Amino acid sequence: MIKRVQILAQKKYKFILSCAKNRPSWLWQYLQSGLKLYGYKAASSSNMDAISYYARKQKSTKKIVNFLTNVKNMTAPSSRKIWNKSEKQMKEVFYLKIISEYNKNHQFVDRLKQRIKYIGNPFRARRAWRAEFNSMIYILLNNCYVWFTSVTGRNLNFREFILKTINQIRTPKISQSSHNQLNLNMPQNSNTITYHKLKSSFSKSKCIVCKKRTRRMCSICNPTIVALHEGYCNLVFHNPGIVINM
Repeated sequence: MIKRVQILAQKKYKFILSCAKNRPSWLWQYLQSGLKLYGYKAASSSNMDAISYYARKQKSTKKIVNFLTNVKNMTAPSSRKIWNKSEKQMKEVFYLKIISEYNKNHQFVDRLKQRIKYIGNPFRARRAWRAEFNSMIYILLNNCYVWFTSVTGRNLNFREFILKTINQIRTPKISQSSHNQLNLNMPQNSNTITYHKLKSSFSKSKCIVCKKRTRRMCSICNPTIVALHEGYCNLVFHNPGIVINM
């Protein structure tokens, strides 16, 4: 954590980092001692601040959040009203400016996770570098998607954007179909790939391809019978004879 902070500071980035209580443990143990509910303690250096904030009291533990930041005036006081279950009325709660700033910017991370949930690589990354590489690719694709939709104003979801991007790389046109067919240079007689939209079911069934259990069902074939995973299984089942080089 300290190395990451030093790198960000050297490159003159503005950052707000949420830290675990053991990164570094000595700092947060010092700041968290004697904290009261909705209170905070801060330690400042020449180029950054460390802030511990007692956010709420749980049944048996305290919820304390820790931040490292080089953005100034992050301990400015603010307040909001929340519903108090025990008193059954609205109660004004004190919090810091850094909380609202972190939550506002963390929404971009949440949106990224939502976008890649059903379109990401389903295979487990067995090497640390592969997991980091996948994350970089998803971030790159997400930034391209945000830029494309903001500039063109086209109402595309992330999956449609990925399919159209792949299609433009491989072939100039995409076939219009309710099955979301994609023109590709295939080694077989047909030059189209079919990718059906899947829906969620309440119960799990065995995937017809890999035999592992899943709640995803094909909404076009037969939702009560054809259970499929997103990605590889969907492609293999709907495109007999397709060869996918992993």
